[in-house]
Amino acid sequence: MNAAVPEQIPKIGISPMQNRVHLGHLGTFSTIGVFCAYLLVPSLPTINVDMEIDLWALQFVVSLYLLGFAFGQLLFGYASDHYGRRAALICGCVMFTFFGALGVISQTAIELIVSRFFQGVAGASGTIIARAHVQDTTCGPATTSSLARLNLMASLTLALAPLLGGFLQSIGGWKFVLGFMTLQGLAVLCCAVISLKETRKSEMSQSGLLIAYGQLLRTDGFFKVAVSGALITTCIYAMNVSLPTILLEEYSMDKVVPPFVLSGFVGAMMVGSMLTARQATKWPRHRSIVGGTIMILVISSLLLACSLLLHSPEVALALLFAFACTVGFVSPIALASAIGTTEGHVGLAAGSYGAVQMATGSLFAVLAGLLEYRLVGIASLLFLSAAVSLLLQVTRPEATLPRKRTA
Repeated sequence: MNAAVPEQIPKIGISPMQNRVHLGHLGTFSTIGVFCAYLLVPSLPTINVDMEIDLWALQFVVSLYLLGFAFGQLLFGYASDHYGRRAALICGCVMFTFFGALGVISQTAIELIVSRFFQGVAGASGTIIARAHVQDTTCGPATTSSLARLNLMASLTLALAPLLGGFLQSIGGWKFVLGFMTLQGLAVLCCAVISLKETRKSEMSQSGLLIAYGQLLRTDGFFKVAVSGALITTCIYAMNVSLPTILLEEYSMDKVVPPFVLSGFVGAMMVGSMLTARQATKWPRHRSIVGGTIMILVISSLLLACSLLLHSPEVALALLFAFACTVGFVSPIALASAIGTTEGHVGLAAGSYGAVQMATGSLFAVLAGLLEYRLVGIASLLFLSAAVSLLLQVTRPEATLPRKRTA
């Protein structure tokens, strides 16, 4: 028997317009960490010259930031459950601003890399608190719809960050870019102090970190939901790092093409997230994830056939854009399912899922290199990840029922 789809439930006590403004604030908190991860990328050649960093060490300016971002999701996920959403975000913004300022005055490569690592740790606070705040204040399809909108904002900032970073670099150099990040952290801190209300429920667990992790891992369905969601949402990492090689070597395209295709990838993911935001009230969450995973299985199968039998860049690109759109559609639904499996550790669940995603995405990037960035290998990897994800989805316990809200 088909269960009725729950009615969308917005934050209690505010108008739809206020809810949109509130979601905009959450989007500001959520995107600062991702935005600043790539804002400095256009400045890397200048940093290499100014600080005389070896090329192998230069990658740590970005990679250690991302490592810190992964660790920060675990840290602030726990902190938001233990000390409250507002306190955790304010602490994260203070840290982000402080280590951003240290980056500006850094004189050596070690100082810069260390400051970037801790800035990445702090940058994760906004992402985790925004997700936990949505889970605290909505339920059912409203949670999925709000998370889809946050995902849409993240995709947009991901596309704009390198462009703005390059512009700022042309104005004042890489320290000017770091100064802009510091001011951005200060602005988000002021916004958090003024606008963010505490939403953590008093009955949430106050246990220690290791005990909290143990309780979370024992929660029915969380492990399978987290791993299955990570497999289908981060397999796109393998395609992103492989696409330039595929287009240039396998399809002999011009060197100016890959950046536009990658931008189109981001646009396709945004389309998928927009579809989720608009249709979340109509489609049951679990069926949507299963349907999206099956879609990825079909697309990867066709992509594999295209790589073996049909040397057509037009068909391959059409399938790749369909794949990116599907990932954009599934991502917020998988996130809502992961953080909705537990009552007492909402922040920790959000942080754990984010960390699993980053670890899985890194693994996919490594596997893409081992497969020599070839389309046939990447298509096979996409198919395998979707198949494993689907197996986990159909064997996991029934999803937790949406929680009732009381005024």
